[in-house]
Amino acid sequence: MEALCSLPIPVLVSPTPGIYDNDIVSIVLEAPITGGEIRWTKGDGSQAAPTCLTGSIATPFVDNADGNFKFIQCRAGWIESSILTATYTLKANTPTFSVASGSFVSSGQTLSFSTTTTT
Repeated sequence: MEALCSLPIPVLVSPTPGIYDNDIVSIVLEAPITGGEIRWTKGDGSQAAPTCLTGSIATPFVDNADGNFKFIQCRAGWIESSILTATYTLKANTPTFSVASGSFVSSGQTLSFSTTTTT
């Protein structure tokens, strides 16, 4: 009987999991073994882990919402890797506001709020 080798976990190239002042993040991973593919799932952390038969296949990929990601590496003839988890929180930048000059005692004053994000 031929022994199967276990794959190493995927390498998370960028960005480091964390909180980002953006509305989008591009996640780049590498499969440490030539010919390996990365599979992943996203959810609140309680989602099922990917397997070599399930999950999305893509790297790099772009996401525009908070999430807990689970990644594995797969390759035919090998045992799938352990799970790599990463959590990303995306938030809008701090809003700025503009106010017309003058008194604010009366009603009818206009306030404008805006924020910048990167796309």
